[in-house]
Amino acid sequence: KWSGERASKEDRFLGKKGRHSRNYDVQKRTAMFDWNAEAKKLGINLNVSEFRAGQILDIIRKETPLVEEVFHKEIQEELASKRYLVTPHGRYRDFFGRWDEDMFREAYADIPQGTVIDHLRLACYRAKPQLDSSKSKWFMEAHDAIYGLVRIGYEKEYCQIMQNELHNK
Repeated sequence: KWSGERASKEDRFLGKKGRHSRNYDVQKRTAMFDWNAEAKKLGINLNVSEFRAGQILDIIRKETPLVEEVFHKEIQEELASKRYLVTPHGRYRDFFGRWDEDMFREAYADIPQGTVIDHLRLACYRAKPQLDSSKSKWFMEAHDAIYGLVRIGYEKEYCQIMQNELHNK
């Protein structure tokens, strides 16, 4: 529950990681390892036990009961009828694996994670004809970012075009 005070960096981190773990049905042992490793990479002073990870997931589960009742149920029903999912941008993903909890967890993550990169890629494709190809090049995609090389002096124009496309202006 929110007390009106700003949460600590550690609490914000656990809240975000806990919600993601909850949505993707990550179990407490996996959550413990993931959270501790990610905290270490980010320089956050945190060491969560498996027991504490379970407590955090239980609290989030109690506060968000519709995740299983709506989101997980709809994903499972879609897989049962078609064995594939479609993102809001129209990309299909087939699930050929064993019908089990691991496949469901993978499916739960597919649409939220895939939608971000689909949006980013489509914005890049829309922006490409507007950009001066002699002044900019895309060279790498990483999770939720596209990295590019942009000539000095072209940064503002490049950023404005990209922002317009990301916001569909």
